[in-house]
Amino acid sequence: MSSVITNWWGNSILNTLPSLGGWISLPEAFPTVLADPGTEVSGGGYQRQKASFSAASSKTLATTNQLIFASMPVTTITYLAINTQQVGGDMYCSIQLPTPLSVADSSHVVLAAGDIAITL
Repeated sequence: MSSVITNWWGNSILNTLPSLGGWISLPEAFPTVLADPGTEVSGGGYQRQKASFSAASSKTLATTNQLIFASMPVTTITYLAINTQQVGGDMYCSIQLPTPLSVADSSHVVLAAGDIAITL
């Protein structure tokens, strides 16, 4: 038995994100489906960054702008998350990094356009 989301429906779902907007956060641990705020990086110059997204095609969309997280505290990032607001709000989804990212004190984390992609 198999299930499938058609390209039309998948694209329709994903295309709500560019119109709603999204703020990228950097959780240090799995934020759970409840978006546990205690897992997000805090301190230093860290703040969520505003992402722009492409229109969905073949049930995939990606960021279209560079994101710079400046003056980070010492941390290890294990997830990226997309949120509804710069502070607080709700979480759309989280993405586990294939390899945790160790960040040195006062370093910058830079994500190029297209580095974050979501596929249904």
